[in-house]
Amino acid sequence: MYKAVIFDVDGTIVDTRFVVDAVEEAFYQLRGRRLTTQDTDFIYGATHQATLDFLQITPDELPSFTKTFQHYMNQFLPRQRLFPGIWETLNSIKEQGYVLGINTSRTREEVRFVVETVGLDFPSLCSHAITCDMVSAPKPDPESLLLFSRLSGIAMQDILFVGDSVFDQGCAQNAGCAFALATWGTKQQIPAQYYPAAPTDVLTILK
Repeated sequence: MYKAVIFDVDGTIVDTRFVVDAVEEAFYQLRGRRLTTQDTDFIYGATHQATLDFLQITPDELPSFTKTFQHYMNQFLPRQRLFPGIWETLNSIKEQGYVLGINTSRTREEVRFVVETVGLDFPSLCSHAITCDMVSAPKPDPESLLLFSRLSGIAMQDILFVGDSVFDQGCAQNAGCAFALATWGTKQQIPAQYYPAAPTDVLTILK
């Protein structure tokens, strides 16, 4: 039986597809071509720097790209929301006595901004919130999950990590914990131990 459940943020707790939409529009303005579905699927789970590297944005292009990206971010921001059922699921998991956590490629400041825009303080439900600025190597490196394990005192075999990307899956595999693919937030075919179709299905996994 699991003792802790950790959730990714983007595409798992929060529907942040608007960020990818902003990247796509900024890239189109810069290069004049649309990103493929494979490109946007990669970007959805990547850190900001990994996205820039993946798109091969040069130092000369960066100021223009950043300005256009921010323009579309502001335009698309109202699309950001918690996935239906996720708030209730997080509360139920905590009430049942599990240690609840977050493991995200966002920084602490970015997580605070998400909380402000969605209006629900989901990190406050968690014993530990691991952000990318707390580790030297982001997902899929296992450092973030190993840090959670050290802070919580819970062994990896007793942890379930719920995420939506290959970065999350790789992190779980590299760390040695079980992985549940949040299929409500992704259409990618990614190996996992569990495939919950909705946040409330995580509760069924825990029974």
